Amino acid sequence: MEKFQAAMVLCAVGDSLGYRKGRWESCMSGSQIQKELSALGGLEALKLDSENWPLSDGALMHMTTAEALVTDYWCLEDLYREVVRLYVAAMVSLQGRTPDPSTVEACSLLKPDNYLLAWHTPFNEKGSGFGAATKAMCVGMRYWQPERLENLVEVSIEIGRMTHNHPIGFLGSLCSALFASYAVQGKPLVNWGRDLMKVIPKAEDYCRKTIRHFAEYQEKWFYFEAKWQFYLQERGIEEEGQKSLSFLIHMMQMRWISCIRVGVQKVEEGIEAMMHP
Repeated sequence: MEKFQAAMVLCAVGDSLGYRKGRWESCMSGSQIQKELSALGGLEALKLDSENWPLSDGALMHMTTAEALVTDYWCLEDLYREVVRLYVAAMVSLQGRTPDPSTVEACSLLKPDNYLLAWHTPFNEKGSGFGAATKAMCVGMRYWQPERLENLVEVSIEIGRMTHNHPIGFLGSLCSALFASYAVQGKPLVNWGRDLMKVIPKAEDYCRKTIRHFAEYQEKWFYFEAKWQFYLQERGIEEEGQKSLSFLIHMMQMRWISCIRVGVQKVEEGIEAMMHP
């Protein structure tokens, strides 16, 4: 439980740092962010407070999702009704945080007073943003056990569809929840994407059974799946047993090059020492 609590807290801390009142969230230059961070005295000098380092709309929606998941619901439909109620109420808290337009639009269509149709929203061509993924990590923490995979798939998709009823949106929600569960399980990072590809057919089966007009989703669904397949092939980790060291090194190098220029040389030296002990 302490690890779960720490994950929620550190997720929020990381969010407030990366958000910086929207200034850094919308900045596409890692070097610019590092320059501004250096001018503030570096990471160690920062003292976070709600005025200067508020949580983003994504973090608040994630906390709202978690609040619903820890309630004493009798069935998943009751959970969804509670999520709807909390999402609609949360819209007040999102004011002034440049919230995701898809989230705001979708929440205006949610019906907390309609027992049967509370969480049903129409397909949204513009609902492919990352907002569905940012609020779903806690779903993977709630249903982290392998035997709860069916629940994880269903809940992450339905919660994703409430605000981002588009395959790229709600499959992002599934991906976020699934990877969180893999982290709790202690699965090797290099296996996560490959295991995701095994779960996507389960997600498609669920959606075919529950989405009335699934045909309009299929083209975008294929795009999400194809992009992941290409990514795994590019990194050389598509097949079972592949543990490409170059993949891990590349990920480390790209993160440091794009976000933290200071110290890159030391990182490369460390990697070289690992390769040639």
